[in-house]
Amino acid sequence: MEMQPCVICGEQTSNGKSWPLCAKHSKYIYRGTCRICGEWIYGKDLPASTYHQACVKRKEAVRVEVLPPSPEKILHYLVRSRTGKQLQTMFGTGWEPLIRQKFPGFILYDSLRNDYGEQIFILLPELLSKVKVKPKVWDGHIGVDSKGLLDPCLLVQIPVNAFRKHQLIVVPIFDVHLGHKSYREEKFLSYIRWIKENPNIFVILGGDLMENALDDGRGMGYDSTAPKTQYDELIDKLSPIAHKILCSTPGNHERRTYNRSGFEPSEFICDKLKIPYFSGPINMKVASGGYDWTFYIHHGKGNSQTKGGKLNSAQRPHTFVDFINFNISGHVHDLMCDPETVIRWDMEHMCLKFSTRWTVIVPGFLDWKDSYAYRGEMKPAARGGVVCKLYDNGEYRANLT
Repeated sequence: MEMQPCVICGEQTSNGKSWPLCAKHSKYIYRGTCRICGEWIYGKDLPASTYHQACVKRKEAVRVEVLPPSPEKILHYLVRSRTGKQLQTMFGTGWEPLIRQKFPGFILYDSLRNDYGEQIFILLPELLSKVKVKPKVWDGHIGVDSKGLLDPCLLVQIPVNAFRKHQLIVVPIFDVHLGHKSYREEKFLSYIRWIKENPNIFVILGGDLMENALDDGRGMGYDSTAPKTQYDELIDKLSPIAHKILCSTPGNHERRTYNRSGFEPSEFICDKLKIPYFSGPINMKVASGGYDWTFYIHHGKGNSQTKGGKLNSAQRPHTFVDFINFNISGHVHDLMCDPETVIRWDMEHMCLKFSTRWTVIVPGFLDWKDSYAYRGEMKPAARGGVVCKLYDNGEYRANLT
């Protein structure tokens, strides 16, 4: 029989044909190509692609240190389920830390067993939300009280480079009533486009965003779409500007569902769109460029039909809330901007100063025909809108639009 040199030590042997091995190395098997030098690799009781491999170029079965397998290789191997034994054969005894590293977009499932009762491992794509939200340019912090409970207060910091023409604009959106037959979609979409196209505009949501009629008769005659459809549509419409929405509080229409089931639609909308949510009024402070401005945001209540009655109801928080620059509410589908001069201490100069407290009542997005106002023999909802302007010199005001 023809003699050939052993591929590991060079000793003449008749064992093997393509890869002759002497008696000493007969139990070694071909493992592939060396990652270091490119030569053939033989090994005994060694996993195929591990941190130790035997390289034929060294003329003996020595173990050569190599790099660990790449995440791409591990991911490619775990696209189908594998047992621990298979993983050890492939990656060596240190396989477990390798498969438990982070694989963006994938989740490791390790609580499954195959038909033989063996634990199996597999990397499967993460369930990602279809909603895409842009990164926020502002930072936010929700207060925590001495007991570790969240406070209904929000600190917002907006970068100075967000100012345009020396101003930031905060737009309150209340009483959209999406799903109502008289909901003015063209007005709502024009707001969305305007907010999206201007980097210095930010938003607060004040409730009654959806009509949310229930089968107990409240609002059933006014709906044109089901609450679930309204929920999905709101997410779709708000997602392009979600990164610019500073906070959200519900209205009485969202509370219809909460009062019956504990489910509050706007809370789940905010969760999907990564918007700070509060179940009631919000105390918010906006800081930028060395100045800050305070807001008290509440949905509003009452059914007065006179301007004075609506204003009195909106200003109730003035009896129990510290000085605020803007008191913002909706609910009554009217439009008002009332500046009130407040006398305060100037602690820097130790004298009195005069500050303006704006009471802002935000109009809604309902037309008059076939609406609550029409059927109740009330006047049409106010047209137009209102914005809060914050200037880079610390001044502020509310403007009708």
